Amino acid sequence: MSVSKEQLQKNKKYILALDAGGTMTDTILVKDDGSFTVGKALTNKSNEPASYMESVEDAAQSIGITSREAHENASVCIYAGTGMLNTLLTGTGKKVGLLLTRGFEDMSIMEGGLTYLGQTQSEILHNQLHKHTRPMVDRQNIHGVSGRVSGGSYFMDKHIAPGTIMIPLSEKHVREGVEKLIAAKVEVIGILFINSYIAPGHELNAKKIAVEMLKEAGVDIPVVCSSDIAPVSKENNRLKSLLLQCFAAEHTRETIAEVEQAAINDGYGARLLTLLSYGGAVNVEYPRLYETVISGPIGGMMGAQVMSKKLGLKNVCTADMGGISFDVGLIVNNMLSIRKDPDYAGHRLALPMVAIDSVGSGAGSAVWIDEYKRLHVGPESAGAEVGICYKYDKLTVTDVNVAMGYVDPDYFLGGKITLDVDKAKKALKETIADPLGVGYIPSRQRSSFSR
Repeated sequence: MSVSKEQLQKNKKYILALDAGGTMTDTILVKDDGSFTVGKALTNKSNEPASYMESVEDAAQSIGITSREAHENASVCIYAGTGMLNTLLTGTGKKVGLLLTRGFEDMSIMEGGLTYLGQTQSEILHNQLHKHTRPMVDRQNIHGVSGRVSGGSYFMDKHIAPGTIMIPLSEKHVREGVEKLIAAKVEVIGILFINSYIAPGHELNAKKIAVEMLKEAGVDIPVVCSSDIAPVSKENNRLKSLLLQCFAAEHTRETIAEVEQAAINDGYGARLLTLLSYGGAVNVEYPRLYETVISGPIGGMMGAQVMSKKLGLKNVCTADMGGISFDVGLIVNNMLSIRKDPDYAGHRLALPMVAIDSVGSGAGSAVWIDEYKRLHVGPESAGAEVGICYKYDKLTVTDVNVAMGYVDPDYFLGGKITLDVDKAKKALKETIADPLGVGYIPSRQRSSFSR
């Protein structure tokens, strides 16, 4: 008698779930009796499959099995994290090129008047303090294309049906723009034309031309249409979503595919899944992968919701401090709030998202003082290099915690890594204490400041 794939999956006795943060990759290995164990590894941003395997192996060893045994007997493996968010916060994504409706080339700079997003109340009230969010595309790599589709007009006798072609697509402009983007060596091309959420024909034709030109030039890069990513009417939200897909999600897609292959090579017999920002799980082939931008914190929020019900707590505040970001979410009456056009990391996106606020201040964030002697944390981060106490060249929050005695330098990552307390204290004194004129007084149990 043959056994179906579904029956085989039912006989599996483990669940693997991982959170790949900016500093650590954490594994939870759940057994069939509901008990679980955890594993940890430093996140290797240049080789995430390696840190994935190390973390799974660490969890497996704690129950006396190998990573291969864990993979072979896993009914599901979920790989979530903040990789895409960290890429966005640190500005380390792909080099993006854009084809936009002619006359709208500056849309990414104007930002729809949303320069106040993520700023404090005092900054919001003073326009001169507003700052533009770090751009996801260089203005020089944005090229205009003539062509216009009507969004619909119902004014008096000037009725025009939605989707009516008012100006034909200029194939000449498309070809000129793609030639320039190829010459600029962009790593992904995005296409956004006004009202394409109603009639995507112009975007699809431009994509067809671009794909043909890239093939002729021997260049293999993704071409992404906004109508496929975020078919919504608000152009600025659609642009931000398209840019996030191009800038960060396509890089994440490559990483998840590599991690999935590592899991398969080690005996895993299914697709690797990741979490959407509004719940649900998808694999790496999901076209709107930007919707997984905060898959790690979302998993935490969903878990916190389950625990709040079990513990009889209606209202819960959750927090997730990673190596690069700090995320906060609320559970009210045991329910998660969903935002339809969330403000996230200084951008307003077009996707449903569990309500979470994030700032670029994590345990690995650089601590520095500007020319006005104001203290800043982030957005630059050490990631897996931790801080001066380990391998980084700048003072970080972890260095401060080590110097203050809040982190055991001999038991970091379960004792796998030893941190240098003296280097952390020296950097704290030179970077913060001396410029501010603050005295540094070490004590037996911790270090402190006094004037």
